[in-house]
Amino acid sequence: MAKCKIKSLKSRKKKATLKWGKVKDAYWYEVCFSTKRNAGGKKRTVYGTSFTTPKLKKGKVYYFKVRAYGYPGNGSTSAYSAWSAVKKVRIK
Repeated sequence: MAKCKIKSLKSRKKKATLKWGKVKDAYWYEVCFSTKRNAGGKKRTVYGTSFTTPKLKKGKVYYFKVRAYGYPGNGSTSAYSAWSAVKKVRIK
């Protein structure tokens, strides 16, 4: 399964909005965000190609990554894609 590619990450009013490109054969996406670059952080399952966080702490830097989950190829075995590149944003 192809790797997700983050298209945009923006901050506004203590929230962050992440958008990424659609991956062929993806059933859902898993978004991970944290205040530490290499930490596991909070994970959310998303069925579209965008995600807006719940309330975040103003002035803090958050790191985001996303991966796809689906049934590639013949659809008999499920798999996760590799994580996207990590993107960061300072919360306004």
